[in-house]
Amino acid sequence: MTELYADQARAEEELGLRHELAEKLRSQLKEVEKEKRELTRRYNEQVCGPLHKSKVIFHTNAFRRSRNCFYLFIIIVILYW
Repeated sequence: MTELYADQARAEEELGLRHELAEKLRSQLKEVEKEKRELTRRYNEQVCGPLHKSKVIFHTNAFRRSRNCFYLFIIIVILYW
């Protein structure tokens, strides 16, 4: 009977240690997820920041200008051919 109580005490102690470990790991996981969200937010701010937007606008306008020049060239070729 004493062995049974001793086994039960060891099992409860082991279960308590596992529970504490699980709580620590959950806490660490929450912290890591929070850091990940913060880093993702910062990255998105940099990538989609004003400088990036101005580059996109510049390249879009350059493409439109080149396309318009191409269309103008085609029209001139058609007219004078």
